[in-house]
Formats: sequence, structure tokens, C-alpha cells
Amino acid sequence: MRVGFIGVGMMGKGMAANLQKAGHDLVVHDLSRAAAEPFLAKGAVWANSPREVGAQTEIVFTSLPVPADVEQVALGANGLIEGMRPDTAFFDMSTNSVATVRKINAVFAEKNLYMLDSPVSGGVSGAASGRMAIWVGGDEQIFNRHKASTTRPTSPCACCTRMSGSRSVSGARSGCRCALPIWLMRN
Repeated sequence: MRVGFIGVGMMGKGMAANLQKAGHDLVVHDLSRAAAEPFLAKGAVWANSPREVGAQTEIVFTSLPVPADVEQVALGANGLIEGMRPDTAFFDMSTNSVATVRKINAVFAEKNLYMLDSPVSGGVSGAASGRMAIWVGGDEQIFNRHKASTTRPTSPCACCTRMSGSRSVSGARSGCRCALPIWLMRN
């Protein structure tokens, strides 16, 4: 799968590395191209803007410092909204604000695009080791469409096999070593 990743800093670099190790083709963007060099050296493609990331990928992940950065990447000039194809999604793994998430969701919905609020737990070491949890809020059908293609290796590990079918867990527990284990928390 061709995956976009914007923000390969402290948290993002570990998550992006795990996606790359799992065999996904990466398209990366960061304010600092130097931060993306380790991924480019392993075959990732550099994009000059979030718009280019959205245009070149099937799904996008963001891991950014503050809500204003997420809003700029999603809705700003050369943002994701200008490049993503209809019926595609991005998962924002940043610590975000409710107001920003609602704003992006509303604007994206007008263009048949999806934003899933996906805060993470596990810190830098969890991101690097693939041992983290990601809580996902958003359209459940869109989540289900993407979870199998990005969260599990080609051959599911014992943890994923054991946990598949669970209502509260989307296929993996935090101890799983899959690329990006995700917990789906329902309100």
C-alpha cells in the first residue's frame, strides 16, 4: 500500500519506520527534509507539500506538534484537502483539540474526504517498537476499510490471530509487534 506520512519527528519517525519495515511504500513530508532522509535512503519518496502527499497516496498519517499544525497541513494552502482523492482518509495521530478535529471533519466531509482523530499512547519508545495504542474516533466504516491494510503484517502474528473478532479491540493489543496496532475505543 502507498502510505503518506507527515511529521517524522520524535513520535512520527518510529511509526513511519514501522510502516516502511512492514513493506508499505512511503511518501513523506516534514518541515525538515533532513528528518526524512533515513526514510528516503530506504526507498521512501519525498513530497514537497501535504498536497503532494495526499495526491500520491491511498492513506495519510500525520504526527504533528500542535493543533494549529494539523489544521495547516489539512486545510491550509497546499494542504491535504487540495490533494487527496474523494473517499480517502487521513489519520491524525497528533495530540489535537476537539475544535480543530470538528472543523477539519466538517470541511473534509464537504469534499467526501475523511479525517480520523487517532491519538496515540506509548511514547517515543512505543512508536519505535510498534508497541503502542492508537485510539481512533471517526467514521467506523472508513476505519474498518483501512485497519487491515495498515495494522497487520501480511501473515498475522499470534497476537492478532488470537484477538481477531474482539468487539473492543481492532485486532491487536498494545503488546503486539505489528506495524501499528490500533485500539478502537467506542463512546
